[in-house]
Amino acid sequence: MSKNSDYQSICSLIILYQPDLNKINQCINSLSSQVNEIFIIDNSKNNHKKYFINNKKINYQFMNKNLGIAEAQNVGIKIIRKKKYKFVILSDQDTNFTNKYSSKMISKYKELSKTNKIAALTPKFHNINNKVVYPAIIRKGFLRIKYNNHKKDIIVSETISSGLFVNLDAFEKIGYMNEKLFIDWVDYEWCWRAKKNQYYIFMIPTNIIYHQLGIENKNSFLSKYPKHNKKRYYYIFRNGFYLMLYSKNIPLLWKINIFINLIKYFFGFMIIEKFDKNFIYTFIHSLKHSILKKMGPYESS
Repeated sequence: MSKNSDYQSICSLIILYQPDLNKINQCINSLSSQVNEIFIIDNSKNNHKKYFINNKKINYQFMNKNLGIAEAQNVGIKIIRKKKYKFVILSDQDTNFTNKYSSKMISKYKELSKTNKIAALTPKFHNINNKVVYPAIIRKGFLRIKYNNHKKDIIVSETISSGLFVNLDAFEKIGYMNEKLFIDWVDYEWCWRAKKNQYYIFMIPTNIIYHQLGIENKNSFLSKYPKHNKKRYYYIFRNGFYLMLYSKNIPLLWKINIFINLIKYFFGFMIIEKFDKNFIYTFIHSLKHSILKKMGPYESS
């Protein structure tokens, strides 16, 4: 591929939900010169088309309801695949990309795909809220190993979706995002299916994104547990337990590790929430729904 054809083969997909317009504009500005087209799927209550109508690079789709991250991504990916793009950069509305992000990813893809079947490439990401640089995650049997200071490209077991540089052909074999999950664990579950189908996901440590994970948590001791709203806690626990109990794409030893981490999350989040009874109720509610396979959007009853 020439540099020009590289550019024309790459687009981005941003999912919106009640966005901060300053943050989404920062995200778009950081991507605009790096991709051929920006697709926006808007799950918000209000239509934001007027804010993007003058940007000819943006393809905006208003869903008129909250489909959840998984279904919204699937809507966008299916539109993109029909337009014959080869790669998509997935993004949340509060992510900022560094210069040459796209060109670095396509260069790495060409290099690594010579000897590997690649589903996606992922960057290092910095959480804007707590200044934490998140490590590469590799699962080996029972263990979930974190690599913090690696300088070489590394195969990871799971990663977040924001910043993911995806080979669109991989969806043919791996499948689309799991819409039952609605939000949370969607990206990890797709990564696990990629591994099961003998695809690799590489973390490229020289490529960086800046991303907001959760609500600011000022408790430095518990900084690895980002504060969330009630609904997000529900999805984190419901989907985690559901995948642990019923997924056929996760080895047994991984499931044991997921269970232990869910218990850690419970105590970590409970401390952050100062033992709030509503948090405990949300946890019980989510556990019950996971066992009953009551999936999809949150229902308080």
